[in-house]
Amino acid sequence: MFLTADDQAWVYADGKQLGNDNRKFNKAQRYIIPQGSRQLAIYVKNTGGPTGLAAKLSNGLVTDTKWRVSYYIFSF
Repeated sequence: MFLTADDQAWVYADGKQLGNDNRKFNKAQRYIIPQGSRQLAIYVKNTGGPTGLAAKLSNGLVTDTKWRVSYYIFSF
């Protein structure tokens, strides 16, 4: 999978963290999704201004309006 996010992203497959992005929204980063994975989760953190996420999987699946999105505000 190739992914980019504004400002920062963490990628999970079946609850296991695969990595986090390079904080460069204009350059996608590659992640290897383990074969047989059933759930993909991407947490995106925005530090101000507009936010966004774009991803493309090797099977041709791309982020679009059909993706389920949850919006939470976390206090740390």
